[in-house]
Amino acid sequence: MDYSSPHNCITFNLQKAARTMARRMEAALAPFDLTAQQFSAMVILRNGGALATTRLAEMTGTERTTITRNLKLLRKRGLVEAAYETDRRINAIQLTDAGRAILSDAYPAWHKVQSAAIAQIGKKKASDPASLLSILSSI
Repeated sequence: MDYSSPHNCITFNLQKAARTMARRMEAALAPFDLTAQQFSAMVILRNGGALATTRLAEMTGTERTTITRNLKLLRKRGLVEAAYETDRRINAIQLTDAGRAILSDAYPAWHKVQSAAIAQIGKKKASDPASLLSILSSI
């Protein structure tokens, strides 16, 4: 394989695949006024309970400032709220009932995009990262 070509570069293909899937996911989540990053953060909060903002940033693979900006928007909509335990200095966040409800409403749209991508890729290839990246970047 000729690695001097950007088309064979792992970073190039990762970024291209991420942009492709993000566009599809953003379109699917638009009716719920959610971005893919917000949706992912909310799923992590649903599954993990209240989390410190720094930990949520780590789990989503985003900068703390990015997750803080997203959480501010979600908080304005009443989808997340502050969650304090014993130490009020730790900025923790949790889903509200409204957040859980919109997540349930948006899940079928997310699932449709996921299922379509896996169907197009094929389950076997979807489990092979190198093949997956190549295929996703060409979709």
